[in-house]
Amino acid sequence: TYDTNAEEGEIAYNWVYGANPTNPATTWGGHGIYLDNNSNNYKVHHNVVWDCKGDGIRLNMPANNIDIYNNTIFDAEDMTTYLNPIFTGEPSSNCSFKNNYLDGEVLAKDWLDTSNNVSTITDFLIDKSTHNFLPLDKSPLIDKGTILNPETIYFGSAPDIGAYEVGIPAWTVGPFSIDNPTPVTNPTSKTPTLSIYPNPSTSYIFLSTNEFNTYSINSIDGKEILKGNIVNKKIDLKHLTKGIYIISLFNQTKSESLKLIKY
Repeated sequence: TYDTNAEEGEIAYNWVYGANPTNPATTWGGHGIYLDNNSNNYKVHHNVVWDCKGDGIRLNMPANNIDIYNNTIFDAEDMTTYLNPIFTGEPSSNCSFKNNYLDGEVLAKDWLDTSNNVSTITDFLIDKSTHNFLPLDKSPLIDKGTILNPETIYFGSAPDIGAYEVGIPAWTVGPFSIDNPTPVTNPTSKTPTLSIYPNPSTSYIFLSTNEFNTYSINSIDGKEILKGNIVNKKIDLKHLTKGIYIISLFNQTKSESLKLIKY
C-alpha cells in the first residue's frame, strides 16, 4: 500500500498465509498485510494471517488514520514499523491496534492507540490445522474485546478478540465465501448459535451443537442428495460431489437449515 490514500477502504475477511521473501537473508517481501510508508485511511479487520517469514501485519511510518482490529496472527514476526529516510520528519497520527490476537509483540508508539490485544505464544484456537480459527471455550479471547462502534456485532458481554466471534456463524473465504449473518440484538449470555465447520469442506463437517441427531442434504433446487444420522456432531461428506447445497438438521422437536459448500 505504499504512498496511498485508501479513503476509508477496507482490507477485511481474508486468510493471508505463506508470505516468503525471495531473498532468504531478509524478511522484506515476507510480510502478510503490509501497510507501507505513507499509507493513509485504511481499516484492516477480520483477517487471519499466518506462516509469514516477516511480520503478520506491518505498519510503516508515516501512517495516518489507520485502524487495525479483530485480526488473528500466528507463526509470524512482531508487529513492527520502519521509517523510510525519504519520509524523515513526517509525523504519524491517529492509528489504532485493538482486539487482535497475535503471537508477536505489539508495536509501541505514541501515535498508535493499543488496547484489548492478546499477545502470547499460547494457542487459544479450536484447530488451526483444519482452519477452525474460532476461540477455545473459556479462553482469554472470549468477551475480552472492546466495542469499537455502535455497529460492532458480538455475542455475550463484549466482543471476542481475534478474527472470529463465538456465537456468529463463521465467515469463510474463497470463491464460495460466506459473510457473517445480518446483525442481531446482542444477547447477554454467550450461547452459541448453530454453525457448521469447516465450510467449505472437502470431507467432513462438524456441528457447533449436539442437539441434532439426523440430517438431510438437498441440492439448491430441492432434490434430496444424502441423509443419515449425526454421530459425535460429525457428518461425512466424502461421497458428496462438489457444489452448493442446503443441509437440514433435525431432532424430535425442531429443524435448522444452513448453506453447505463441498469442494
